[in-house]
Amino acid sequence: MPLTAAARPQTADLRGARRPDRLGAAEAEILRIVTDARTPVFVTVRADGRRRYSYWRPLDSATGRGGCYVALPTAACDALHAAGRTA
Repeated sequence: MPLTAAARPQTADLRGARRPDRLGAAEAEILRIVTDARTPVFVTVRADGRRRYSYWRPLDSATGRGGCYVALPTAACDALHAAGRTA
């Protein structure tokens, strides 16, 4: 009885596929805020095309802080937008 090779499952050829860039702490925090459905995020686009992302930070009764709009770091948001991770 001859030996036969076991059939290998078909997988996608990932050679040449681009690996996603590693996120820094600021970018990871921005994506956490933006993807949280409970947090309304606002995008303001200026005439020159610059984007400004902000969100409403609810009042924290323990610290008494919050209850205001908070702007996210523009440079980090621009990098995420350029990488196609935000709209």
